[in-house]
Amino acid sequence: SSAMGTRNPAKPRATKERPPSSGKGFQISDEALWLLDENDRDLELARMMMDLSDESALALIQQLQGGNDPGDVREEKLRALVRAWAKAHPDAAIEWARQLPEWQRPRTLENVCMDVASTSPLKALEAINTQRISSEGIIENIAHTWASKDQAAAIQWAKELPNGEQRDQIFLRIASVQTES
Repeated sequence: SSAMGTRNPAKPRATKERPPSSGKGFQISDEALWLLDENDRDLELARMMMDLSDESALALIQQLQGGNDPGDVREEKLRALVRAWAKAHPDAAIEWARQLPEWQRPRTLENVCMDVASTSPLKALEAINTQRISSEGIIENIAHTWASKDQAAAIQWAKELPNGEQRDQIFLRIASVQTES
C-alpha cells in the first residue's frame, strides 16, 4: 500500500536493477512493470524517474527507442516513460523533444507539454509559445488541466491574455472544470 493509493499485492512491482558495468540507469522489468494497469504503471514510472538524473532518464529512453519490442509495444512503453519523465523532469523532457527530428518533433513536443502541464502549466505554455506549436486546442487543453488543479491561478493567467477568440475559448475550458466536478 502506498500513500497515493492501494496496490494489488498480487501484482508484481517494478524493480530497479543497475547494470553492473555503468552503474547508471535502470533495466525495466517488463514482467513487473507492464503487467500493472496504466495508472499503477504511471505511478511506478514516476517514482523511478524522480530517482534518475536527467542523463540517466535520457539513456533509459534511448535504450527503449532502440529496443527489440514490436513497434506498437515499443511506442506504448516509450510514451509511458516519456509521460513520467515530463512530470518528474519537465525541462529535460521538453529539451529532449525539441531536439527530435522535424517529422517527430511537433507531435512529441505537444504530448510532452500536455504531460508537463499536469505539474508545471507555465513551463508547458512557455514551451508551446517558444516552439510555436499550433496544434488545435493545445493551449486551451493546458488551461483546462491547470484549472483542474488550481483554478484561481489559471483564471489569473487567462485574464492577462489579449481579448479575442482564443481567450474566450480558454475561459470556456476553465469554466468547464466547475461543471465537471
